[in-house]
Amino acid sequence: MEFPDISAAPAESVILWAAPAFFCVFLLVVLAARLASGKNCTARLHRTNLLFFIPYALASLLFPAATGRLSRSLLPAFAAGCFIYFSLHHIYLMAFIGLAKKSFSVNILSDIRTLGGGRGAAALTALLAHESAKTAFVRQDRLNQMTVLGMAELRGSEYRITPRGRFLNGLGNAMLKLWNLRRL
Repeated sequence: MEFPDISAAPAESVILWAAPAFFCVFLLVVLAARLASGKNCTARLHRTNLLFFIPYALASLLFPAATGRLSRSLLPAFAAGCFIYFSLHHIYLMAFIGLAKKSFSVNILSDIRTLGGGRGAAALTALLAHESAKTAFVRQDRLNQMTVLGMAELRGSEYRITPRGRFLNGLGNAMLKLWNLRRL
C-alpha cells in the first residue's frame, strides 16, 4: 500500500488520514477499557466516540491554521474525514459488537456447542428455554439503551416513545418498506 504524497496538499491529507488515526486510538481505548461490555454499552460507546471526534475536529482545523492553509476549500476534505470517522464506528465497530453480543444465530450456535451438539429432544428443549431467557435479556437491555439514548422514556411504569424515537421508527419503517423486508 502506497501512502499519498502529503506535500501536494498537506492540509487535506492530514484531515483525511487523521480520521482513521483518531478512530484507531478510540478503538484501542474501547478494547483496553472494555467499554463494549456491561449495561448501556452502546450509549457509552457512542458518547466516547463523540469525545474522540472533538479532538479530531479541532486537529482538522488547527493543522491547516498553523500551516496558513485554512480555507473553505478544506470543507469537502473535512466532510469526507467526518464520514470516514463515523462510518468506521457505526458500520464496522457497532455491527461487529452487535453480531458478537446480540446475534441470535451466534448465540444459538454457542448454545448448541455448549449443549454437546444439540442432539436429542431434551437438549433442544433446554436450548429453546435458554434462548427464551436470553431474548428477554436482550430486549430489556435494548429498551434500557433506548431510554439512555432518548428514543423512549419511562413514565411511571409505562414506556413511551419520544420524538427522536418516532423519527427513527419512521425511518426504519421506510427502509423496511423500500427493501420489502419484515420486522422480526
